[in-house]
Amino acid sequence: MKYLLIFILSHLATYCAIGAVVDARLQGLAEDLRHYPHAPIQAQYFEDVRLHAQHSKIEYCAVLGTLLAALLSLLAWGLS
Repeated sequence: MKYLLIFILSHLATYCAIGAVVDARLQGLAEDLRHYPHAPIQAQYFEDVRLHAQHSKIEYCAVLGTLLAALLSLLAWGLS
């Protein structure tokens, strides 16, 4: 049961962390668009990249969450 809890919490933590990083990066890129005369407006930019950003969040969360869960499970097993 503790390993399942470790697995769920590690994936949740990485999803929140990766989500914040990706969203901040998208906001920064959207703000930089105003400096280019032929760039799309922010709403159009977000509409175009929202799906790709969601997929990258899920992929990074799966990889990093699994690694974190494995490390924490190994630590919990070693301490018990």
